Amino acid sequence: MIKVPTPGVIVVPMVTEKEKQDKLIAEKERQFIDEMLRRQIALAHATGKAAEIKRVILVSGAGDAVISQATAAPATAGRLELIGIEPNAGVAKQLDSFFGSPLTPESEQRLLQTVKTQLTAEKGKDNLNVRLAGWWPEEGVVAVSVVPESAPGKQ
Repeated sequence: MIKVPTPGVIVVPMVTEKEKQDKLIAEKERQFIDEMLRRQIALAHATGKAAEIKRVILVSGAGDAVISQATAAPATAGRLELIGIEPNAGVAKQLDSFFGSPLTPESEQRLLQTVKTQLTAEKGKDNLNVRLAGWWPEEGVVAVSVVPESAPGKQ
């Protein structure tokens, strides 16, 4: 027998202080990773050792800490690997110009903007937060994380 829900107040659990601190620590860690990767790219560019991009990995979700701390790039089947992202011919075509060119601070920004533009152009996609997740210059592999941004007021 299915019962009708009783009318009443819905209690939403409060966010604990520990949860707030954990979220703050995770954001600080993400900022540190971002800064570390940007410095790595800027140093390679300044010393004239900006390696060429041979493979791009697009990862859905924030697996940044795991990816950025990996000593070697994750194995991929081809030049462009989409992990957790639906195949999109637009992204693949737009990223072709990046292969064989060095990853510099300028090309990093163009790469991130291109990924964001192509993935948000799909009908029904939310606004995306696109970040560099890893860079292995010796292998020429760059990993990019793609995370949907929260709607205003939601956490």
